[in-house]
Amino acid sequence: MTAEEAKITVSVKYGGVEQTFSGSLEEVWAALNKFFSELIPAFQIAKALVLSVDMQKLVEDCKGLVGFADNMPHLLVPKEKLTDNETLALNLLAAH
Repeated sequence: MTAEEAKITVSVKYGGVEQTFSGSLEEVWAALNKFFSELIPAFQIAKALVLSVDMQKLVEDCKGLVGFADNMPHLLVPKEKLTDNETLALNLLAAH
């Protein structure tokens, strides 16, 4: 087998990305290194930035703080006991 005939094919699946590299050993090695050095860190950064909220747990944690009457959310805690940020967060949660 000559070097020209020696082809290699490598398939990589990561997250929702699937990539196949074909060529000589050197070409595939370079392409794989580029794939891992460019794409994988981007996935790691994106994964770190994604906010995942367990809505069921959040609602359970806020039980007794927000109530609904006349199809409107109402705070059940006196505003004096909450910071502005807490009041805003509870109102946003109730509106969601």
